[in-house]
Amino acid sequence: STLALSIFLPNAHAESTIKEMKDISIFINDAPIKFDVPPAIKDKRTLVPLRAIFEAMDETVQWDEKTKAISAIKNERFIRLVIDSDVAQVDGEDYKLDVSATIYKNRTLVPLRFVGEAFNGTVVWDEKSRKISITLPETTFEKIDAPVYVNDKMIDFGSIARIVRNGVTFLPVDSVLNNVSEE
Repeated sequence: STLALSIFLPNAHAESTIKEMKDISIFINDAPIKFDVPPAIKDKRTLVPLRAIFEAMDETVQWDEKTKAISAIKNERFIRLVIDSDVAQVDGEDYKLDVSATIYKNRTLVPLRFVGEAFNGTVVWDEKSRKISITLPETTFEKIDAPVYVNDKMIDFGSIARIVRNGVTFLPVDSVLNNVSEE
């Protein structure tokens, strides 16, 4: 009957080995993160609800129900985790996890340290305050001086610089609208 439970309830074992840690607080770049399911400990590692942590880190998240895979993209960095797998991918390369992502109380829990470090963050545990802090690197901006044309007309940005953030060029909307006319 144990075998039948393992087949029909694949997460029954996972739920029995997880301990909720309601007294732990988690911060990303000094901002507290709120969860609908508290952080948990499994095999001495902290797991947190995927969507809450990824959205707090300003990551684009995708869930593939068929493969039970979670993907996240931030600053041109890509990670992929699969439920109950101890191997994740960071930019296409395999990375051995200390603990796998799992389903708990209908939430996908992911290893916090791995996620923070995969996106080049620094993860610090303070035992005394029961606080985990993740510090993510600042997004870099660079100015560009190349001319921009709309409808064959060069846009005048005046003293406002265009910027590039993570490979995407951002333009001041006012400058574009003020210089575009229907002919």
